[in-house]
Amino acid sequence: MDGNEYKTIKIGSQIWMAENLRVASFANGSPITLVQNSLQWQNFHSPSQAVFENKKENQKYGRIYNWFAVNASENICPLGWKIPSVEDWKTLAKNFGGLNSGGRILQDQKGFNAQLFGFRAGNFEDFGKSVFYWTSDTDPNQPELPPPGKTSKAVQLKINDPNITISNEYQIEGFYIRCLKIID
Repeated sequence: MDGNEYKTIKIGSQIWMAENLRVASFANGSPITLVQNSLQWQNFHSPSQAVFENKKENQKYGRIYNWFAVNASENICPLGWKIPSVEDWKTLAKNFGGLNSGGRILQDQKGFNAQLFGFRAGNFEDFGKSVFYWTSDTDPNQPELPPPGKTSKAVQLKINDPNITISNEYQIEGFYIRCLKIID
């Protein structure tokens, strides 16, 4: 997709991308809207993507996507890959001692290479301090919230924190994606 090639790593029975996704279009070739303006990002409820701080040189970190890009029917991951679920992340964490200790190892492990490239909540935030990754999960019992709206599940890693935190985050926020190989 988009001519990108990705390093991968096998951890336990899973094969993960060892880099953040950096596509500007879906698997079918349809473009994902690039949104650079912070206010527009906060009010965008369609698939969108950005590069941290809108700087071309930051494309090497991967692209940031809102939930609408993650959940689009066009599929954002390459053919044969998927957005990992919360359970997939828990399986990964078990290889490193679980959710309460795997966070630092994923950052330190040269193969998985979870770098703290920040996130987008309108503005770009927390570069060098944390990173969020989208999962494929939502909470089906969650009521419609006032703006900014519904939430979906995400995974967070923070500097000097051994935890892998799973939380509900607003779907308009911009997080990275690590795709997981579909194994039949």
